[in-house]
Amino acid sequence: MKISTYIIFNILAAVFLSLGLTKNASAQETKHFSLVEVLSLAKEQNWDVLRAEQQLALAKANLKQSNAVFLPVVRLSETYTTTTDPLTAFGIKLKQKTTTVTDFDPGILNDPDRIENFTTALAFQQPVINLSGMMARKAANMAMAASDQQLTWTKRLIELQAKDFYFQLQVAYTRLEVVQQALKAANANFKLTQDYFDNGLVTEADLLGARLRMTELESQVLASENIIQVINRDLLHLLNLQGVRTIIPMDTIRIPRSRVVELQTTSVPLGRPDLQAAMLNTRAGEYEMKSARSSFLPDLNIFGSYEWNDGQVFGTGASGYVFGAKLQWDIFSGGTKLAQHQRAKANQRLSKLYYQETLSKAEKELKKLQDEIILARKQLDLAILAEQQAESSYNIRRDRYEEQLEKTTDLLDAETMLLQRRIQKLEQMRYYQQLVFSLQLQLENETSMLQ
Repeated sequence: MKISTYIIFNILAAVFLSLGLTKNASAQETKHFSLVEVLSLAKEQNWDVLRAEQQLALAKANLKQSNAVFLPVVRLSETYTTTTDPLTAFGIKLKQKTTTVTDFDPGILNDPDRIENFTTALAFQQPVINLSGMMARKAANMAMAASDQQLTWTKRLIELQAKDFYFQLQVAYTRLEVVQQALKAANANFKLTQDYFDNGLVTEADLLGARLRMTELESQVLASENIIQVINRDLLHLLNLQGVRTIIPMDTIRIPRSRVVELQTTSVPLGRPDLQAAMLNTRAGEYEMKSARSSFLPDLNIFGSYEWNDGQVFGTGASGYVFGAKLQWDIFSGGTKLAQHQRAKANQRLSKLYYQETLSKAEKELKKLQDEIILARKQLDLAILAEQQAESSYNIRRDRYEEQLEKTTDLLDAETMLLQRRIQKLEQMRYYQQLVFSLQLQLENETSMLQ
């Protein structure tokens, strides 16, 4: 009896636990998001943004590494030496300041006993003049600034994609509602047609046509649900979001005003992050070329060290210092420096060409967007008008059909046309809004006048 109670208790506990896990899993699968939340997640978690952040971190590390052109190198070392070499042994005695008159005996000089020495040394080297390094540091600084601008531009590109996916998701849910409403209307029409058929007022072909229309709409409902899932997967991947399967937009679609906006902008703002990044990379190339050119000039460094020599480890029995300056000029290094200068010069020309191409491409895309938005605005106005006309035509035919003054096929055609016009309007809205988002990115503003 106790065993049976124990088994039943464990079964109930497992059932309740599984129900709790299932409830938590279901709660994680669907979540409502506002556009602001989506954009925030995109800028923080997107794969491209994370990579761009690491590129910036790498550029910052390279800049810190270039601090060596100003900062000294300081070393603390402990060196152990044991020898019977005559010259080295005598030198160690001098360093330890233990030399006596007997050490000058030829026998001892030529055949000394083994001697041990511990050298504790504190040494430094300070660059004074290093023009090549200074130019390289400026190049690293420009490269870091370019990476920072590129990160900003990457975030804006991801914001554009996130807004586009979010709006696509809004349209997809609206499309599903439109199709479901059409299915509901088709179901009502089918029931009416069924009554007419039972009373012998319409043919079986009319009834089958009404039923076929319902089947088509049921198929479109499934297709619309699949579109939602596809967009959800794309958006979730863009956001790098785990634990969520379906995103439901909290914001509603706002239909743009029904007037064509004449765009007056004629040029791309040069302060745009992608153009700034290209320009900074060009300047970095210029400094790299100057660095390669400056490598032909001499470098000046000062150096010094302070040593303690003793027979014991870390001993301080005898000490001394060395201080000096070194002017070094590599007159010829096998042609390496000349090749580096030529390579830096070619890279600088490439970066300059890339900047000019980027600017030209941006101007071309802006003009294209201006033309496309004006055309899309007109097409959207026409789509809205076509939907209104299709809805009026359907309502008229629906009323006439209820009075048995219209054919079933005419009603079905009007119903099909209305659904097509509504979906076309939604697609045109999506296309127009996508162009607006792209223009916002190009001009670096919200362009609220286009909405």
